[in-house]
Parts: sequence; C-alpha cells; structure tokens
Amino acid sequence: MSRFAAGQRVGCAELISMWVAPAVRGRGVATALITAVARWAAGTGAATLALSVMPENVAARRSYERNGFTVCHESGDLLPDGRGELVMLRDLGSERTVGD
Repeated sequence: MSRFAAGQRVGCAELISMWVAPAVRGRGVATALITAVARWAAGTGAATLALSVMPENVAARRSYERNGFTVCHESGDLLPDGRGELVMLRDLGSERTVGD
C-alpha cells in the first residue's frame, strides 16, 4: 500500500507507469503524453496531477520538472532498500479553460 495515495486526495489524479521507448526519447513524446493526461485529469475536475518516480531516475525527473511537476515532501511507495519513491505534483489550473 502506497504511503502516498493520490486517490485519497480530493481533486488529485495520478499518472501511473509512463514509459517512452529509447528510440523516440528527446522528440517530445513524454511531453505529449503528459499533456494529454493533464488535460484529461483537468477535464474530470482534478486540480492536481501526481506521479511517483524512482529517486535515481534523473532523466525522468527532469522531464517531469520541464512539464510542471515539483517534488513534494510526501513519500511514495517504499523500495526494498527502505527509500521511498519521489512523489511529484503538477497544478492543473492552467489546463482549465474558461467555461469548464
């Protein structure tokens, strides 16, 4: 059971298990996927999008940061070595349009 549970936060959606094939990395695929998920989540009424990332996955973390995510101070799932996954959040306010 995750110590961080996006589903237990009102107005929070969670992006789970995103992966981009090495052959297409650096071509905007991650940004396109994140943008699509953020728009979908905002359309459901979510105010925040959450994800967890392995602490040593620097490339993924940088990609998430470029796409508006920041590390929060809540711990994600515990890893076998006792560390927790990093939880990152993105405010979805900019995904909403007038009239939503």
